[in-house]
Amino acid sequence: MTLDRQHIAKIAKLIPRLASNHDGEVVATVRAIVRTLGNAGADLHDLVAELDKPAVERVVYRDRPAPRPGHHKAATPVPPLFRADALRLAGILLHDCDLSPKAAGFVAFVFRVARSGGDRVELTEKQMTWFLDLVQEHQLAPERAA
Repeated sequence: MTLDRQHIAKIAKLIPRLASNHDGEVVATVRAIVRTLGNAGADLHDLVAELDKPAVERVVYRDRPAPRPGHHKAATPVPPLFRADALRLAGILLHDCDLSPKAAGFVAFVFRVARSGGDRVELTEKQMTWFLDLVQEHQLAPERAA
């Protein structure tokens, strides 16, 4: 018989009380543990069997594995986005389009980057794709070709 988490948690709270200097409290705690096991349809033998189980080993990868040779994605060139276009399109998206909170936050980020940068707005491939998808979704277009 395996014990469910609820009963194990209750027993885990009772076990420290077995260290009491008062015999009556220790006996009452043992009775409470036995009652809890009985409610779960188990007994002390089942509790010992649960404690005797080997620990489940879990592998947790903390570092990304090194890519295998020949299995890397070729970098796709990101088309440039001119500052004037980014400011105009981001402004329209923010003020005239119904964007989700996440999309609005992203477009506000693009607007800030465009406002503080040079002639071109530097975005990652994913950011550029998302921004251009929003522009296309709302049927906007840059005035100049890149």
